[in-house]
Amino acid sequence: MSAYTITLAIYYIKMDSDLDQLTRSSDPYTQKVVEKEVTELLKRKCQNLDFKVSREELKLFGLQYGEQYVADPCDDLDRYFDITNGRLLSRTVPTRMALLYLFGSGKQYRPNSAALGVAGEAVAGYCMQKLGYSPLVRPLGMMPDMVLLAQRDKALRLALAEAKASTQKAPSYMLKQKAYQFLVDIKTRTTDSGCHYEGFLICCQFKDGGAVECVCLHVDLERYHRNRGVPTDTLLQFGGLTSYDNPNERLCDIIRLQANISWTADKYLTSLLSEEADLTAMLALLKQGKPPEKLNDVETFITKQAEEIGLNTQWTHGQELVRERKRIREDAISRAIGRYQKPEFDME
Repeated sequence: MSAYTITLAIYYIKMDSDLDQLTRSSDPYTQKVVEKEVTELLKRKCQNLDFKVSREELKLFGLQYGEQYVADPCDDLDRYFDITNGRLLSRTVPTRMALLYLFGSGKQYRPNSAALGVAGEAVAGYCMQKLGYSPLVRPLGMMPDMVLLAQRDKALRLALAEAKASTQKAPSYMLKQKAYQFLVDIKTRTTDSGCHYEGFLICCQFKDGGAVECVCLHVDLERYHRNRGVPTDTLLQFGGLTSYDNPNERLCDIIRLQANISWTADKYLTSLLSEEADLTAMLALLKQGKPPEKLNDVETFITKQAEEIGLNTQWTHGQELVRERKRIREDAISRAIGRYQKPEFDME
């Protein structure tokens, strides 16, 4: 198909004192209580939205928001639905694959997990942007799947969005399954925050014919904002980060944003920006033909960029705020340098 039809049902919940108490630990009892509350929530009125996104556009969103690189997740989903619906002679199904399906092990055919995950992240990112949010960073190897921002009521609002996808499970079922851990995770990241945060858990079920049914849990996290009611007018002119295609300018954008939010002393956002600066600086050095040989090369490059735009004092102040987290990140940077110098591969 040339386009996907997305239906999105959004359910709103506020993190109040009762829900805060229920998400203090991984207690099976409190988890059951939260699942019951979510079940009741799904019976109430919600906001319903419909979108139509082209195949090519969804592929681009997959490249932007996917944790793994999948060139065309749509192609894999088309093949899955063609095979499972008996369309074995369609153009998406190679003849050899049709033979293996018919005469192979006999195991149930499943979609490629990486492609399905990226497709779900693409749909979630698309929906978030339709809701008025702009992409900020895509954390790697940790939740959430994406951090986005919007400027409303003279304040910067940050959205932590997590995507779940399936071809068989109903999105409401996935939401009930995943809501508890999602609430625990976003609470951990935003407690005593200096910025305004919201959480979005978006569960998607892909269906034959290009239909995507989505259910979203929108969580108000304002109770964890230590500066409640304080406007952030200084952030109103921030227009998002430059793409990775221009890593030098992207790095400057990151430094400028951290300078803007320095007064909030928000450790979580500062940590995200610090990690994104490391990734971007590494990419910039590689593009310049000056691959880093040691850990300090990356930090020196970032400091030099901060000095050139007159924000080194603000940048240094922010890095002091997340010093402990930076020590943990040092291993990741050193590993990345090592991988570049000597690519890793598994011996069979």
